[in-house]
Amino acid sequence: MSTVNKESQVGIQAAEVAVVFLRALLDARGPATLTALATSTGLAPSKTRKYLASLVRTGLASQEGSGGKYLLGPLALELGFAALRQLDVLELAQPVLNRLREEVGTTASLMIWSERGPVLVRWAQTDYQVFPIRPGTVFPVLSSAPGRVFATWMAETATRDLIKAELADPEGQAVALGLHEMEDVQRMTDDIRRTGVATIHSVLAPVDVVCAPVFDHGNSIVAAIALVGFHGQAFDADPAGPLAHRLLEACDTLSRHLGALPRHSSK
Repeated sequence: MSTVNKESQVGIQAAEVAVVFLRALLDARGPATLTALATSTGLAPSKTRKYLASLVRTGLASQEGSGGKYLLGPLALELGFAALRQLDVLELAQPVLNRLREEVGTTASLMIWSERGPVLVRWAQTDYQVFPIRPGTVFPVLSSAPGRVFATWMAETATRDLIKAELADPEGQAVALGLHEMEDVQRMTDDIRRTGVATIHSVLAPVDVVCAPVFDHGNSIVAAIALVGFHGQAFDADPAGPLAHRLLEACDTLSRHLGALPRHSSK
């Protein structure tokens, strides 16, 4: 074995055991007893107590009073948030978009919020679908599926002015879709929140769209993923259909990579 290979296997066992304890504390999803942690790590209670004492001193673990249960400490939480801040939703989303395109055979796109509304930033386009829309396109709030997703899960203060401006246009697309006042918008967002997706037969282009949200570690919406098909194609935009279900699974996976709690269970 070469010196390089030998050096690559050199490590500190105590550090590796500490990681085992951190994983056990994470998996516990709440305060855990010393006995439970000893069982999950496979170590004797006496060794478990010593390791936990060291982790508490370093801030990687904490204890609820003398003799109390153990949980992740402030340093562990700080490290977790630092790691989350380094995650880039744009980079993480591209493999998800590519998989969706291959699995469902239609274009998948990613939108993020801007001051003017949702903007297309990434997509995975099929060879046979050529849309006249390109990255950088900004969509309206009320007459696009991504806009409706953001209107449902974003803070009202972020979307209110854009929504009011669209409702105020008597010749606008929102009115053409039956949205005349804030009560109509509220009913729309209630339905979207219930199903988890927004679907629309677009008035901007001859396409059908189904769209779902992506959340971060604070469970705030950070993006939306949309599947797009031309009118007349075999494209099922039913909110309870298999296409919407697969989209929800993909968005849930991306959200969990960003630290969000799972929202939809697989069927």
